Amino acid sequence: MSSLFLDRIEALAEISKKKLTKILDKIPGRKNLVIEPSLMKPLDRFIGASTLSLGCLFHGKYSKFIANLLDNWLEEYGEPERPDSDLGCILVFDRDIDYASVLLMPGTYTSLISEVMNISSGTVELKQQNKEKKELAISMQLTSNDEIYNQIKNRHFSDVNVYLKQKAQELINEKNKGTNMGIQEMKNFVSNRLKNLKQESLALSNHFNICEKICNEMGKKFESINNCQTNILYGNSRKEVLTEIEDMISTSEDVFLPLRLICLLSLAQNDFSVEESMNLKKQFLHSYGFEHLSTFYNLEKHGLFSSSPSPGEISAKIANKVAQVVPFPKKNSFQTTVQKFKLFPNLSKSTCLKNPQDASYIFGGAYIPLVAQIVTYLIRKEMSLNDLVKGLPCGINEKSETKLIGNQVDNFIDIKPNSIFIYIVGGITYAEIAALQFLESKTGTRIICSGSSIINAKSLLQSTI
Repeated sequence: MSSLFLDRIEALAEISKKKLTKILDKIPGRKNLVIEPSLMKPLDRFIGASTLSLGCLFHGKYSKFIANLLDNWLEEYGEPERPDSDLGCILVFDRDIDYASVLLMPGTYTSLISEVMNISSGTVELKQQNKEKKELAISMQLTSNDEIYNQIKNRHFSDVNVYLKQKAQELINEKNKGTNMGIQEMKNFVSNRLKNLKQESLALSNHFNICEKICNEMGKKFESINNCQTNILYGNSRKEVLTEIEDMISTSEDVFLPLRLICLLSLAQNDFSVEESMNLKKQFLHSYGFEHLSTFYNLEKHGLFSSSPSPGEISAKIANKVAQVVPFPKKNSFQTTVQKFKLFPNLSKSTCLKNPQDASYIFGGAYIPLVAQIVTYLIRKEMSLNDLVKGLPCGINEKSETKLIGNQVDNFIDIKPNSIFIYIVGGITYAEIAALQFLESKTGTRIICSGSSIINAKSLLQSTI
């Protein structure tokens, strides 16, 4: 079959999809579309049954590839036996839609555990000393079966110690009750509650150990990092930020600490000048080794680091009639996205980290993860999928790679319980998971979040080294 014929068939299919969707949109209210069974299969093969399904958004190069792959599978193996779905919306994004949520230092308990310790399949390793003062490694599961962890996993770290101290006092009080019990009460206490008290005491001890490790690892630098990244986000004190990053390069043994701030600054403040870029590279290579020459190349390839000539340099090149295309500074897509989706919270109101009102508490009140804000708009019906796409960043390809599926893309989606599924190609962070679970608790809408992996700034940057 000639490629020209296939192209015409594909074009005809696209026209048919658009016309059918347009007809359905003109009919007011909710529609029940009844199709003659004998016509369903031909219609499915020609326009795709997904045209009539729930609202789906695939945004990004690799997300669009997944959408096309899914279409091929449905065409080859047929539609699911159960046509109805509990999902009201499916969102699939590439990781480069919001690198800031990966690079920013988070403040929630699980996010900080991920920064300081290695979480593997929901398990962390703790080192403890036995009676002979020998160091032992024990594995601890971070699951909902641990009631203490379930209560603190998404809390800001400043509130975690307060909760743990209160819990410790409750356990002490409960144990002390045993001294005044009668024989029958003591018997019931031992058989029903004592075992649970021991398990809770062990879990509490482990969480205190984790908090101690986080405090020892982060120390005073957490506050300085937080101030630095806030200045980067809001475009304040650029010279001071650069000086602070240079100080980190010269003093920090952790190569990823200054590197994440360098990438964040490049992302949030429209690249580095050529001079700034050269100075940072030179200091970084002197401190951490010239094997990192390839690191900056890889960062540029992934859109995490870039430099552009200053306006003065461009004018000079034009004046000198340099025979080459001069790349004018591009518009900062990060700041455009921030304004479009209101990712910076209301600065006139201070964020209460113990009783937060929005997902910005994840980053100390400085930034709302983009996926969380998108979901907020969909739940509140403040934006349709079609309008949402217009504001989404194009990523490093600077080319829109979006696929919308469903008969609700131009309208506000009727979000039902158990209805939103989110998948991030390239990995999701614990900070984003915390933000989405926060929304789930506030709105009552079940949000299923997943990704190709769980990542943080270190694992992202490790892939470039």
